[in-house]
Amino acid sequence: MYRVDMYYTIKTLLERGHSQRQISKELGIHRSTVLKIKTSLEEGLKVPLAIQKGKKLSPYHSGIEERSSYQSARLIYEWLRDDKAVEVSYATVARYVGQFKIQEVYIPLDSDPSEEGQVDFGYFGRYELEGRLIKEWVFCMVLSHSRYAYYGLVRVQSVRSFIQCHILAIEFFGGVPLTVKIDN
Repeated sequence: MYRVDMYYTIKTLLERGHSQRQISKELGIHRSTVLKIKTSLEEGLKVPLAIQKGKKLSPYHSGIEERSSYQSARLIYEWLRDDKAVEVSYATVARYVGQFKIQEVYIPLDSDPSEEGQVDFGYFGRYELEGRLIKEWVFCMVLSHSRYAYYGLVRVQSVRSFIQCHILAIEFFGGVPLTVKIDN
């Protein structure tokens, strides 16, 4: 389906006397596409009609909906591929299953100043250093009340580096929160 701008571009070029072959070459589209649009213009169609396409997984909607409550998208994909012989990509199944998943609800937690800090490690990426590929991790401590944060990069997630990151964060904040919540 071509957008409205392509439709009107072809209409304008036809009105200026360009041939279908010239339009096809100039816009980089097939001549049969130009012919279809020319025919629809001659029939009086002012705006291109949207093409209604059925979804490939629509016939399996109820089965997918039922299974999504207790199976992952990967298992549903394998069920469709192996048992139902449906030729579809995993990404398509994952998007389709996404409509049935219950969205997580987050409740903001309120805390007093200096009461709580939250800590987490996250993967930052891989870099080449002196001919070797190394992984970098980011340590993060966020104060719950102000959302003020400290970030530090580490190459190893060890107890030693974990404690060192806490010390650096406490020095950065200029104080210690009453409690520290550790993710996981």
